[in-house]
Amino acid sequence: MSKLILFICTGNTCRSPMAEAIFNKLAQDTDYYAASAGLYSAGGQAASQEAIDAVAQLGCDLSEHRSGPLRYEQLLEAEKIICLTDNHKAFLLSAYPELNEKTLSFSELTGKSVEDPFGGNAELYQRSADAIAEGVKRLLQGLQGLS
Repeated sequence: MSKLILFICTGNTCRSPMAEAIFNKLAQDTDYYAASAGLYSAGGQAASQEAIDAVAQLGCDLSEHRSGPLRYEQLLEAEKIICLTDNHKAFLLSAYPELNEKTLSFSELTGKSVEDPFGGNAELYQRSADAIAEGVKRLLQGLQGLS
């Protein structure tokens, strides 16, 4: 049975969808798959064009992504919950402290949060995508060590 890794950011149009796409590409031969959600997502929005372009450089496709708000059922189903910043993690755990054991922030994987590229240029999005890819690779190594 496949195990869900849930990536969380603010609006679910940039960082967490990039993480989802990168994870799903790199985890194709594992028991894991990713989904993403936004703490403040209205839902139904496409990924930003810059995010689509940035992950395309890494061989991923975000063209069909539509944003989604965080649902409690996803949190319960997830094997791991990965927040893109420490603030996302703090907010999530203030509402759901019972999720502490399975929740990490990106800075716990890589030593730094992923800067929000929203409204930035293509270079900023590419830096964010590259930082996310680094964290996803570390996460996958850790997950495979647990299997």
